[in-house]
Amino acid sequence: MLRGVATNSWGWLDESFADWTITNSEEESVVFPEPKWRLTARSRQPKQSTGRETGKHLLRAIQAVHRTRLSPTKPQLTNRLVRSENPIVQAVGESLGVEGYLQGQAFSRGEADVLAATVSEF
Repeated sequence: MLRGVATNSWGWLDESFADWTITNSEEESVVFPEPKWRLTARSRQPKQSTGRETGKHLLRAIQAVHRTRLSPTKPQLTNRLVRSENPIVQAVGESLGVEGYLQGQAFSRGEADVLAATVSEF
């Protein structure tokens, strides 16, 4: 999905997360060992209008972006993502500096789609 995309054309990630916000989750406080990086985001739109699979697609995008930390384009991509006006995209950019395995899940809570991602040690 991300192959062949120039590093200066990541605006689609900003657009994809435009209706999402970073949230805190009660479950995060019981994660052990403590992750090296963590993101929990919730859609501001009701799940009926965002589509059932939106959270899963965005989680796959985060996983693909995180894998680029091993590529030569990492510095340019990191710079682009952390300069985004969207705090979720900024957080994804910050994850590129974290070594480890990205795990995540997308689910529904109430009327909203939620995604949670963490980077843990290998």
